Amino acid sequence: MANKTPTLVFLLTALLMSNKAVLASDRQTEFNDDNYQPRGAINITPGIKNKKTQRKPTTTAKPGPLRSVKWQWEGAGFSSKRKSQGKTDGVFYYQISNSVINTSSLCDNYTAGSLIYRDCRKAAKRYFNEQCSSQFPEACGAAGMTP
Repeated sequence: MANKTPTLVFLLTALLMSNKAVLASDRQTEFNDDNYQPRGAINITPGIKNKKTQRKPTTTAKPGPLRSVKWQWEGAGFSSKRKSQGKTDGVFYYQISNSVINTSSLCDNYTAGSLIYRDCRKAAKRYFNEQCSSQFPEACGAAGMTP
């Protein structure tokens, strides 16, 4: 038995070495344009499918005529920096486009942030609240503006 054990170990070692050689020989180690065989992609995720929807062509409606409104606002009268402590008045302009009043451009004829600009915005909000009706539905949307 002692004679057979080294032979068996030798045979097993030879068998393992031959398997490694076979595995190594199956593996491609040289790459060029003639012998390159690319594998398939490993991490494949499906692409995002865009639904093709028909969009209506956007038509830019011309804004309506520029309308002017005379306004008057009675200030709080507590500011010592204010030139006129009582009533402030002026004119603001607006346009209706696509049945909407652009409230961001209201009172642009005054300096943004000034006291008269703020009073103008408050007066415009009050005006649109008063004018809100079924005959003037655009005013209802503008009545919710931030003064």
